[in-house]
Amino acid sequence: MAKKSVRKWGLKARKTSIRFSRNIVGKKDLARVAIDSNIFVSALLFGGKPSACLKLVYEQEIIGITSDPVISETLDVLAKKFKFAIGQLEETRKLIEKNFIKVYPSITLNVSRDPDDNRILETALAGKCEFIITGDTDLLTLKKFKSILILTPSDFLKLLTDAA
Repeated sequence: MAKKSVRKWGLKARKTSIRFSRNIVGKKDLARVAIDSNIFVSALLFGGKPSACLKLVYEQEIIGITSDPVISETLDVLAKKFKFAIGQLEETRKLIEKNFIKVYPSITLNVSRDPDDNRILETALAGKCEFIITGDTDLLTLKKFKSILILTPSDFLKLLTDAA
């Protein structure tokens, strides 16, 4: 596998922010979005639309929300399946923690048949997110959890373009 810098999420930054109802200090009305671990992995390894979603967080066009379980799952997949070195894993962790707000879910859900899928739902609830971006078919089948829309990167980017 060719070495890929985790700093290069590719694609040009978009000029338009997606804005919704919730506020946080300094980031009035930006959408709060939980990014699933499979999107982090796809963005880092393959680029494309998952990378474009991460770029929106990096460019502060949306607010990225994550948690320790999501970060751990991401790093586990990169280490075990894609043989990332310890240095690459640490660089990835730092990049995520620098650009995403980390939440600490206080509830445990049992909504999905896959327990790992419940962690992103818990993260999104704790982070008061409007969206979850994922490639996971079990989550995408839900379409919505409470008031949180569950979208593919492609659908999220289309929504962003349509909102502009």
